[in-house]
Order: sequence, then structure tokens, then C-alpha cells
Amino acid sequence: MSLKNWQINGWLVTHTTSPQEIADLLAVADRDLQDCTASEYRI
Repeated sequence: MSLKNWQINGWLVTHTTSPQEIADLLAVADRDLQDCTASEYRI
């Protein structure tokens, strides 16, 4: 079954992202990368 079939069946809907949404997601990724390299997490 293809993703197009899923969309036809209503199991998927098209989502249009905004530049702000992408920037927010990248900011979360940057924060997580900084957190995982913090000195208190090093062994």
C-alpha cells in the first residue's frame, strides 16, 4: 500500500510547514546537541 493510498483513505493529511516551524525544530535539535555534550553527562 502506498502513501497515496493512505492519503486517499484519510490516514494521512498533507501538512505545509512554515519557515518558523522549521526554525523551531532546528533550535530544538541544536539544544539537544548542546545538552548531550554537557560536561555533567560525560563519563
